[in-house]
Amino acid sequence: MSEILVLILFAMLGTYFWASVKAKEIATRAGAVICQQKELQFLDQTVEQRKVRPGLDSRNNPCWIRYYQFEFATDGELRYEGQMILHGHRVYRITLDPYPDPPMQTSHQIEH
Repeated sequence: MSEILVLILFAMLGTYFWASVKAKEIATRAGAVICQQKELQFLDQTVEQRKVRPGLDSRNNPCWIRYYQFEFATDGELRYEGQMILHGHRVYRITLDPYPDPPMQTSHQIEH
């Protein structure tokens, strides 16, 4: 009987690990997309998980709620933070800290 419990425990841990890896991939892709849409630089090309807790998704099904943080820049120098919440494998919310508008690129003509 105890061997079955150990096998169940290992299966649960393996499932949790696999779900965590997949959630991080989804969060990383979502961070890159939001930065691209807003013409920002997605720094380090990754997200960092800050917290995980059990919860319910939009259909009241049990899921893991994961909180991620990532960094972005407008000019490559100053770093700003973004936050993301995933319910299971679905992006629930992305927020970006306030940042200045990216500098406008204008062409200057030199007069002779």
